[in-house]
Amino acid sequence: MYRFLKAINSIFKFRNPFYNLFLEKSASSDIFFTPQSLWTGDSDNGRKITDGFLSFHNETSHFDLSTWKKNNSSKLWNQKLHSFQWVDDVKDLGTNKARIFLRKNILQWIELHNRWDPQNWDIIILSKRICNLLGNIAFFYETADESFQKNFAKSLNKQAIHLLTSLEIKKKTMTKYLFQRQSSSPHYALLI
Repeated sequence: MYRFLKAINSIFKFRNPFYNLFLEKSASSDIFFTPQSLWTGDSDNGRKITDGFLSFHNETSHFDLSTWKKNNSSKLWNQKLHSFQWVDDVKDLGTNKARIFLRKNILQWIELHNRWDPQNWDIIILSKRICNLLGNIAFFYETADESFQKNFAKSLNKQAIHLLTSLEIKKKTMTKYLFQRQSSSPHYALLI
């Protein structure tokens, strides 16, 4: 019951409009380090993606900017979409068209999903999204206009702040939960 109440508390905390304001005010609009990805993608798949077809786990769906609003794909497919696990493949094309494609999709995601929600800001999806975007940032960020750079950096920093906040809450909850379990255990008395 305690874990359930903590989960509900976290959801209400994150849904609070002031939480989004806190994230906005805390997030910087600068990125100071742009790592190079050591992973390669699949350029054939990247071409299919830029042509409008995105496949995950034998499920292929039409992919364009409207896909970010609503689509009829599975929950798993949408998790892969929102984690940006397809960016390596598009980057592997190495073309300016691929850069522009990524920028447009990133801006569309920011426009529609830059506020916390339980699905797209789930810790696992969020972690993957940050890693996938940061890992490929040199491809699409450095040559982008200043407006894109500021929007992207602000959004990425906002997501990183939320991730750190979520992990801290999770850590405190787990520590408290483990301590309660240990203190109620008969074996704990032997340790004292």
